Amino acid sequence: MESLDALEDALCQFHENKDIFIELGIWQHFNLPKLHSLTHYLRSIMLFGAADNYNMEQLEQLHINFTKNAYQATNFKEELKQMVTWLECYEVMCQQVVFMELHEGNSTLPIQPLVHYPFMQLKLHPFITMHPSERQISFASLASQYGAIDFQDPLADFIVQHNYPELSANAACR
Repeated sequence: MESLDALEDALCQFHENKDIFIELGIWQHFNLPKLHSLTHYLRSIMLFGAADNYNMEQLEQLHINFTKNAYQATNFKEELKQMVTWLECYEVMCQQVVFMELHEGNSTLPIQPLVHYPFMQLKLHPFITMHPSERQISFASLASQYGAIDFQDPLADFIVQHNYPELSANAACR
């Protein structure tokens, strides 16, 4: 119990004094996942006992692997832009592998990504945002602002297929 009290005191002291780093311009904010997770350690230890495997090692390793691979793919000029492009391409390639596996009918989920990283598995699940960034956007705006050219026809096909799954592809096009 003594060490838990020391942990609580240290966290309180840190949070009371952390603003000095912002005031001096040393740091911009403290919205860091590691710092946030520290706020849960005390309660977790009290509820569940020792915090085995309760660390950020897995996320750090994943971040390091992606960052290193993305950085090494750049020409070291405007690295951030190139790294984001590399990550986007990597995600697209992973999605293509999933598509090909599903199309060929030999899908075994979960599908491993193209490059194996510890603790990383590609999981298939649809995601629809709860709070979209835009509402009631026109098809013209989708094309001009987001590059979603010809979005209307595939959307119509999807709606028909969803509402009438018994229709063949040819019948749905009529």
